Amino acid sequence: MKTIAFFNTKGGVGKTTITSEAAIFASENLSGRVLVIDTDINASLLDYAYDRETKHDMPFPEVTGHVQSNIDRLIKSLRNGEKYDYVIIDCHGDFDQLDKNLMYEADLVVLPVMMDEKSVRPTIKVIQEKILPIIDEREGELDYVILINNIKKNYGPLERNLISLIQQSGLNLCPKKILKHDAKFRDVWHAGITMMEVYNNKMDKSYENAGINLKLVLADIFKRVS
Repeated sequence: MKTIAFFNTKGGVGKTTITSEAAIFASENLSGRVLVIDTDINASLLDYAYDRETKHDMPFPEVTGHVQSNIDRLIKSLRNGEKYDYVIIDCHGDFDQLDKNLMYEADLVVLPVMMDEKSVRPTIKVIQEKILPIIDEREGELDYVILINNIKKNYGPLERNLISLIQQSGLNLCPKKILKHDAKFRDVWHAGITMMEVYNNKMDKSYENAGINLKLVLADIFKRVS
């Protein structure tokens, strides 16, 4: 069983949306037995799963929420039970005891960022000050990757400078590091449809670039835990 946590202390970076995309990708493209855990107090992912199944009659992997700080014990129990191939977690992002406990059991932490100063710099800080010490302590059992969720199809000097800042900091970038799209993830997510499904069914031309990139990005993420 592999555990992937989608985490960032900065809100509004697409964390919950990409978590849901990853869960459906693992279930449908990897034929994985998937459990999704929503640790966010707002329970946005639970709401999404409910709307998807009731409004659209579309399946969503098994999902649970309201997990407290003993998430490390839960993951150990799930691993011993061998019921799931992947546990995918939408973190609430405060880096309190719950998030810290999770870091001691996860296999991979994915940190989505937007290409702006308010997203990139806090992400670099939390990796350097919070996550890297745990990675060192776990001696290679925990990996992490930064995923750039860029709203604009074309990006300029500011975005390139921020990418350089991440690279100069020596931090891990997802190989397919730019998730470019013309339309916002959230427009689709609130409708209960994934970006991949919009692309696969050619429902909206503006999502084509995002659909192609998203499959590559998620494939790279799951390769890191294979």
